[in-house]
This record gives sequence, C-alpha cells and structure tokens, in this order.
Amino acid sequence: MSKLYILAIGGSGARVIRSLTMLLAATPKLGRFSEIVPVLIDADETNGSLNRTRDILLNYETLNANFSPSGYFATKIEKLNKNYIHLVNVKNESSSQFKDYIDLNALERKSEKDKDTARLIKLLFSGKSSAGIPLLELNMDEGFQGNPNIGSVVMSDFADKFLSSMPLQSEDEILFITSIFGGTGAAGFPAFLARMRKPTTQARTDEAQLMGTKVGAISLLPYYGLPQAKHQHNGSHFVPKTKSALNYYLGNIYSDKEENALKQFNESDLERLYYIAHEYNANQPKNERGGKTENNSKYGGQDNPAFFAEFMAALAVFDYVADNNIERKKIKFKEIEYIKRNAEDIGIKTGHLDENIENLIGGTLKKLSLMSQFLSKKFLDDAISKKYAWTRNLALSEMNRDEKLEHFMTEFSNWENELKTTGQKFHCPSVNVENIHAKLDQESKHLNGTANGIKCLLEILNKEKVV
Repeated sequence: MSKLYILAIGGSGARVIRSLTMLLAATPKLGRFSEIVPVLIDADETNGSLNRTRDILLNYETLNANFSPSGYFATKIEKLNKNYIHLVNVKNESSSQFKDYIDLNALERKSEKDKDTARLIKLLFSGKSSAGIPLLELNMDEGFQGNPNIGSVVMSDFADKFLSSMPLQSEDEILFITSIFGGTGAAGFPAFLARMRKPTTQARTDEAQLMGTKVGAISLLPYYGLPQAKHQHNGSHFVPKTKSALNYYLGNIYSDKEENALKQFNESDLERLYYIAHEYNANQPKNERGGKTENNSKYGGQDNPAFFAEFMAALAVFDYVADNNIERKKIKFKEIEYIKRNAEDIGIKTGHLDENIENLIGGTLKKLSLMSQFLSKKFLDDAISKKYAWTRNLALSEMNRDEKLEHFMTEFSNWENELKTTGQKFHCPSVNVENIHAKLDQESKHLNGTANGIKCLLEILNKEKVV
C-alpha cells in the first residue's frame, strides 16, 4: 500500500498540515494513497505552530483508531520513526551560533588553506539578519530567522542524514510544503531535492530508489506581513527573497526549453509544483523570533493563527493526491483561485471559489460544521437533558462522551474562527441544526442499546441526507 510522506518544513508548513488535518477529519479517502506520513521539520523546538500541529496530529491518530468506521477520521496517518516532529540539529557542543556550527574558530587555527577558507566564510556571511544580528552570531535554535543562505548550509547536512532514515517503498511519494520567503522552508526544500536527485553514497545506499521517488512541492509565496517591532524580522525583505528564490527554482529545479512559462515544463526534478499566494495585505498579530517568548501561548512562540493561503495550500494537497497520472518531465503549474464577489467587504466564502474547489470541500466543511455543533458540550448536554429520541436511541449520556473528540472539535472551532477573522477572511459553511432532530430520530430508531453511542452518532451525521 502506497504512502504519501508530507515533509512540512518550517512554521508555515506546519500550519498547512494543521489545515490539512482539519479537512481530513471529514474526508472519506485521500486520493490514491492508503495513508499519509506527516513530517514536521524545524530547527526551533519551541515553535508554537509546530507544537500545536503535533498535538492535533496525535489527537487525530487516536480518533482514526476509534472512529474511522463512522466515515470521519478515515485517512490513516503514521509517524516517521515514532515522531511527528523532526528537529534539525543546529548545535556544535553547547553553542547554536552559526560560526560554531561551521567550526570557524578551528579553521582559523589550522593550515593557511583553512585560514583562507575562514576568510572567505567571513566575507560571505559578513552581513546582518533583518533583526540586526550578525549572521555568524545567529542563534539557530531560534530558527534561521529569514536567512536561507545560512539555512541551506545546515539543511544540506540534515537532508543527508534524514533521507537515509526514510523507509521508502517503490510506490511511495514525497510532497514538500514550504514557504519561499523565509529561512527554514526556503532553504530546506532545495537542499532536500538536491540530495534526492543527485544523492551521494553517504545520503543513501539505494540511490536508484531515491532518485526514482515521485516528488511534488507546494511553495507559499508571501501572504502576510509583519508589524514593525524593534530587533525583530522585517517583512519588507519577503518580496526580494521570494524573487531570488524563484530565480533559483527556474535555473535549478525546472527548465523551460519551450519558453512556455507557467504552463508546461519539459524537464524537471518534480512531478508537480504549486505556488500559493494571496494579496500581501495582512499582518501576523505578532512579530516574534523563534524560541520562547513572553506572553506567548502554551505551545510556544510563533503560534500564529490560520491564514486563507495555508488553507488553499492544504487544498493543493488534495489536488495532488487526486491525480493518478503524475509524471516527471511534465510538470504543470495549476491555478487555484477564487472569484472576487465583493470578497473585500464580506470575506471569502465557498461560493467565491472555483467550482472544482467548491465541489471538493463544500460537503467536507459542512460535515465538520455539523460535527462541531453536535459534539460541543453545551449542545450535547442540552439534547440529553431534553431527552430527544435520538439521544435515547443511541444511549447517549454524560458518561459515554469522548474527551479527545471534543478536544479536536474545539481545535476545529479555533481554526475556523481564525480563518474568518485573520487576514484574507474566509468563512467556512455552516449547517443549521435547529430542524435536524427529526432526521436523527428517524435514522437512530433502529440502533437502541448500541454500546458506543458517539460512534453511531458520527455514522448518522456522515450520511448525505442528514447533511
């Protein structure tokens, strides 16, 4: 059975996985794959987006084991080497500064040739980060802080070791999700791809397997800004970095011999590449570097809210897995866009999206809305207290509710609220449940005495005629 390894590099990649996991909760099957392996890669172990997504995945994993026969949580997810988070080792002994990672001091004490190398390194990395920190003194355990030139050095080393630990089979595929305007994701994706398509014997012994693995990628272009803050990132650097990255991709990842830009490329190291972008007009609520910060969420610093572009990137995953005829050397750029019907005033709704996208997610989001409302503590307690027939038929009580399921739906509600209040506002469709009790009474009347009432409730909510 084939697996899709989704390598989400950096904070933006983690937040796309968060959106994807929400959609998977009500998706019957993920295209041509029997299961997915989400892999969260970052140098900053305190990254809030990373840790929140990890907890959501752990919760989903349990719900898949308990409730997948209901039609919800049907896609199986699996850890790679028993973990969802895979941290990039940026420390040399006790220091995480870049100069110590490359052992600059040791080079300066060796031969004249090594000293010349040290001088060249000092010249190449003589600048400062957007936060005003000398590049050689950058503490990388807080992430690469928007410096892909540093990140590429570290991520190349990491990719060598990481790829050797992946138990790839012949039918498995890899899908990268990264931002293109920061540090970790922008540096990590090209480093991984270089090792896969031009591997060394140190990277992996079965090089033919590695080179033959199908690879797709989703790259997020700038889709948010940063509020001005002293000694923090400067969002004005996003666009120049993106232009540089796009030029690199054009010359090193795909080539356009027919000069047919943005439609068809004859030679490529990828089977499919998606660029996701949106109006660059919304700020993150905070401007934080990596690492622990004051007054942050329980998950750590950079626990940023969900953005519409991340949601669209999750939809690109669905597009990728739905295509059974993906071939290398026929890379296509696909447009996923929405229609502006006064969207600036009222926010984006599913009716503003392309018809194919609306068909893809309309039912999924409605089922999630239905589940979210019915499994809220207040709604369920109220239904039980009013003794609706379906609550008796399903033997529902205070005692047989599922805490992990309710926690997941709380996360869904938070995600849904963030999408409609942050940046390019998106409103998930909702279902009016006021008149649904009669349908539930009818559907549940033959299930009296069922041991697991919540599981049966989910089976009923999953039926099209109920939605």
